[in-house]
Amino acid sequence: MENIESYLKQLYSITSPEDRAAYYCKHINTSAIDLGTAENVLLLDFYKENILNRDALEPVNKELIKYASPIFGKPEFRNGVIQLLSKSWGVDNLETDNIYAVSGVSAALECLAFALFQKGDNVITPAPLWYGFPWSLVDRPGLNFHPFQIEKNNGCATFELTLEDVRKAYNSLVPSPKLLILTNPNNPLGINYPKELLEEIYHWVLYSTDMHIISDEIYGFSQITPNQQNNTFRSGFTLDVYKEAEAEKQRRVHLVWGLAKDFGLSGFRVGFVMSKSNRVKQAMAGTNTTRTMSWFSPVNSLTQHILKPLFVNKNNEADPTLAIEAMNEYSGDKNGGNLLTTQFNKTKEHLDKGGIKYIPQPTSAIFFWLDLREYLDPDCNCPNWKKEKLHPNIDPQENKLAMDIKQNANLVLIPGMECYNKEPGYFRLCYTAQDINDVTKGIDNLAAYLKSLNNSVKF
Repeated sequence: MENIESYLKQLYSITSPEDRAAYYCKHINTSAIDLGTAENVLLLDFYKENILNRDALEPVNKELIKYASPIFGKPEFRNGVIQLLSKSWGVDNLETDNIYAVSGVSAALECLAFALFQKGDNVITPAPLWYGFPWSLVDRPGLNFHPFQIEKNNGCATFELTLEDVRKAYNSLVPSPKLLILTNPNNPLGINYPKELLEEIYHWVLYSTDMHIISDEIYGFSQITPNQQNNTFRSGFTLDVYKEAEAEKQRRVHLVWGLAKDFGLSGFRVGFVMSKSNRVKQAMAGTNTTRTMSWFSPVNSLTQHILKPLFVNKNNEADPTLAIEAMNEYSGDKNGGNLLTTQFNKTKEHLDKGGIKYIPQPTSAIFFWLDLREYLDPDCNCPNWKKEKLHPNIDPQENKLAMDIKQNANLVLIPGMECYNKEPGYFRLCYTAQDINDVTKGIDNLAAYLKSLNNSVKF
């Protein structure tokens, strides 16, 4: 009991809902299934065969235990990433001095915030969203974070972003926002933004405001095939309005991407800042009077050494052949089915069989956005909510439901209000966080628990 009390005390002090979920599953209830944390285990066997074995690993030499040089990624490593994005996404306008490696996308966002903005500048981004943006943009850079809710259509939450939503958010703030962040594919909705919408938003931002755009494309390769809605992923750097814009406007568009999600390498902490902005390049490369910002969040030498085969060949030339092979295994258009789509289909099958609602129909990323509003308790006194603060800053009804699911279905999900969704009752499920047997077991547990609520006295 004393141990549990100690663990609970530690649990309450953790800011990140994902970290709280992982800590809970590791220390307090080791049998709970964590489908809350946005992680991806699908490529482990591929890595064991191709890079994480003695035959694939080159010997470690003395240079690899010294400081990495340059600290923001070796040129061949960064050029391998450029070639990957060129061949896979059609991003064909990047040079070596437009891309910088850092320790994850959180670090990439923070570097951009420090490079481009002043303390107190306003940032807008549509909600629901990834709750890590404030850590990256507010905690140290000191920007003001303003999520805006997507307007309802005829009173119903469709979660379909429009240009009007962006305009409203921009016009509601004084002084005017300096930055719009778009996460495409979207976390937590699991959708690609349509090309037409992106063209509209980028055109308005670049020609009617002085805002910058950061496109967070960390789930760009996580595409379900076939995409029945035909909203294929489009990188911000491939949009017509970007390619046709003059250099000054192109310098206001920035891209962040990394290996944590598509490549399932979150523990390696590798992210990239991509930009044509001179201010960004100076901040990331450093000058004769300022240290590169990558110094404070570097990708270390050994990480680049281990992951080198993905992006660099044995002749030390940029070559993303193995990275492309990995993405083909993961989400390529294969007759036998790829890893992601197979996992998605099995997850969807169990959600549908269990009668668990989700919206909208996912086409990308690694999430289902569950609609569990009908199971909220409007008369919630929440004695447990006051005792166990797994989600202390959200609506008591949603927190109680999250706790009840955790305790009765042995399943951990991320409540929607942690993702800045205004209305309680939505939950994010990550279907790549565990092996498929654990994913389906967790869903079946959830279905059985929700069915028991339907069979009991209704709230």
